[in-house]
This record gives sequence, structure tokens and C-alpha cells, in this order.
Amino acid sequence: MKKILLFLVTSALPLLALAQLSPAIDSIPMRDGKKLAADIYLPDTTGGVRYSTILIQTPYNRVLYRNWLPLGIGLNVANLHFAIVIVDWRCFYGSHSACVAVPDRGKDGYDVVEWIAGKAWSNGKIGTWGASALGKVQFETAKKRPPHLVCCAPLVAGPQFAYSDYFPGGVYRTEYVQELDALGYGLSASLLAHPCYDIYWQYAENSTMYPDSINVPMLMIGGWYDHNTDLIFDIFKKLEQRSAPGIRDQHKLLMGPWCHGGVGRLQQGGLNYPQAQGVSDTLALDFFEYYLNGAHNGWSVRPVIQYFQMGENTWKTTDTLAFLDVNNVRLFLKSNGLIIASPEYNSSVTAALKNAIDWASRPYGGSAWAGKPAAILGASAGAFGSARAQYHLRQLLVSLNVLPLNQPEVMIGNAAEKFDAQGILTDEATLKRISQLLFRINLRAPRADSSMSCGFFSGFADGADRA
Repeated sequence: MKKILLFLVTSALPLLALAQLSPAIDSIPMRDGKKLAADIYLPDTTGGVRYSTILIQTPYNRVLYRNWLPLGIGLNVANLHFAIVIVDWRCFYGSHSACVAVPDRGKDGYDVVEWIAGKAWSNGKIGTWGASALGKVQFETAKKRPPHLVCCAPLVAGPQFAYSDYFPGGVYRTEYVQELDALGYGLSASLLAHPCYDIYWQYAENSTMYPDSINVPMLMIGGWYDHNTDLIFDIFKKLEQRSAPGIRDQHKLLMGPWCHGGVGRLQQGGLNYPQAQGVSDTLALDFFEYYLNGAHNGWSVRPVIQYFQMGENTWKTTDTLAFLDVNNVRLFLKSNGLIIASPEYNSSVTAALKNAIDWASRPYGGSAWAGKPAAILGASAGAFGSARAQYHLRQLLVSLNVLPLNQPEVMIGNAAEKFDAQGILTDEATLKRISQLLFRINLRAPRADSSMSCGFFSGFADGADRA
């Protein structure tokens, strides 16, 4: 993971050139009086020529771009059709002194855009570009609707703070989060406090998905090898449906054979894709030329979606997401622990559960259960909350050398009051206990194999205490 993140930070910065660019260095004032550090790359402004601007906001040190500018620009600033402004995020690198407890990067982006628009070398048209975190901040900036923001080009990014980014399939991405902490994000404490999907994540995801607030056209660029692929398709669909009416039909999507830190590059892991090399830069520059400089380059009549057909290694185009005709297959290659959720039947477990336990315990000596930790939970319509079933289940598991957790006990009584009509658990205290139980089973499960999933049956409300 360390290699991947390092590659992401420097993906647009080949260190092949010995020369280094010398941008103008400035400090951009924010509304709270603090200032963000900025590098400004200008073409020839002789005679009062004004330029549109491509803005990049980064937490990864703007100084690195002095070695090589992105979008295929390299060191060729003199022939630019745009000004390039690269700003360090508040709390990072040159903007560390502007740090506050809870930065509002959308407001900062707004202030940067409007500052640029007021400069003598600016024509008042600003677009944004960047990948991953540099893409996410574009959504945050666009949400605030700065008057001089014209368009955005986020790569391998969406706006949402999503559970699946940090716990895909319920598994904590330990090294990934550790690297994010090392980069200054400080996410681990809050993530580990909510290891399973709960009300915290519902609020976080709902509050960071805001297509209705976007009022500028976006060129979204993603990769088939990226972990954000589903998120990108989701936000693109929502932008087409819910962004400002005047620009809903102006968004476009490029999907190539790229990993998270390698958009537009020839090599992706051990594979090469010469047909896709540089395509993202070319398309992004056409996008900026059209919206920022008014170029007559046919951008408006291009297909909405351009995608690389894996296997055929060819580019295809379409105007709808209907080409995503896929079937999802969920695979569990190996388990290293158990989560058993069951209603109560005749003071014991259900016959279906008992049959499953017996079936997987054979043949003799080849039990699938032996030595594994187990989390037990259940619900019932009465007050007992499946207590009798759980205690009987513990007896069964001991004989199979399963290691059930003793605490916390999750016995959900009066289930009808705690589940909604769709069978979804809504009781916060119960959700907290389940979260604690699943977090502990993750700790108990051997880490050499795949970790536990945080999934559990939602049909508890159908169970009943029976004599």
C-alpha cells in the first residue's frame, strides 16, 4: 500500500527532468484571515493578455509540481493556453500555518476561485483538475458555487465519504488508513469507532452526496482497475438526474484501463495499454479548451461516455450507462470466523441452522467450524431476545471446538419495536451493541486470512419466543 500511495502522490510528476519550473509564489487570503500557499504558472502576459485558469488543490505538496506539470504540460509553460494555479490545502505543507480544527475545503476552494478571478492576469474563467483527494475537493468546491467556477475534471474521485472505501465487504483497510493518517488525515480513530455500517455512516454518506448542488459541467474520469469505479458510476448517474437543469446534459464520463494512481499511463501493474496512454490528458485539455477558452473543437457533440472495452482493448462510446449490463457475484473465498444470527424456535435454534451446523461439521476431522471464533446474536418478538436459543447454541458450538465470544451479548427483545416495516434495525442502542460485537470478532479472527464481514441477517423481526 505504501508503494501505491507514493505512486498516487507523484503520478503526475515524472522526475526525469533535471530542470525545475519557477512559478510565481503567492499567499491567497481566506475569509478567516488565514492564507493558503500557491504556485502560479503563467504564460506570456505581455500586453495585458489575460488567461483562463486551471486550479489544482492538493494535500500532497504543491512544490512537487515544479518538476513536471500534469495534463501533458511538463515544463512547457510558455505554450500554455491557461494559467495554472496549484494550492496547498489548509493544514498541509505551505498552508500548515492556516490550519484549523475542522477545515471547510469547499469554502477555501470558493475563496481561491474568486481570488484568481480578481487577478489582473485572469479572464475570470476557472476550471479545476485533479485525482483522488484532488478530485474530491473539486466536488466540495463546486458545492459552494463560486461565481467564476466554470467546469471541473475530477479523476478517480467522487464526493462521498463512504463506508465501502474503508471497510470494503466489512474488512478494515488497515494499511490504507495508516497511510492516510501518516499523510495528515487523522481518520483512524473515527473509523475504528464505527467498524460496521451504522447511523454514523448513514449520515456521513447522505451528507456527502450532493448532486443537486452541482451547477457546472463535469468531466469525470475513472479506471476499471480503480477501487472507486462503482462510486464514479453512481455519482455520474446522479449528476445526470439531479444537478442543475441547465447542465445535466453537459457532464461526460471517460472510463479507461487504469488503476487509482495510474490514470493515462501506459503501464498498469504488469500490463501495458498503449491504446489508452495519454487519452485522459487529451480529453481533459479539450474539455478545458471548450469551456474556458471557447474553442470550437466539437466538444458539445461528443458522446456522453467513452469507455475502454477490456478484453477487446478498444475504445467505445455511448450516451447512456445502459452498457453496464453486469451481474454481481459475491464470493467468500475463505472464512476465519463466524457470525451467527438466528431467531428462537421452541426455546432453541431453528432446524435450518442446526442442519447447517451439522452439515459443515462433516466429514469427521474436516469440520469447517473448528478453531474459529464466533459472534452470536438474535432477536425475538418477546422479551427474551432469543436468549434461550443463544445459550443452547453455545452448547452446540463447544462440542465443535468453536470459540464463541462471551461479551457483548446481543439479545434483541421486543423486535417489532426495534425494526422498521422493511426489517431494518433502527434502535440505536442495539446498533451500538452489534457494532461492538462485530468489532471484537474482527479482532479475534486470525489476520493472516480474510477478515470478518459485518453483515448480519435483517429478518430478526420475524422470529418469536415459542414455548
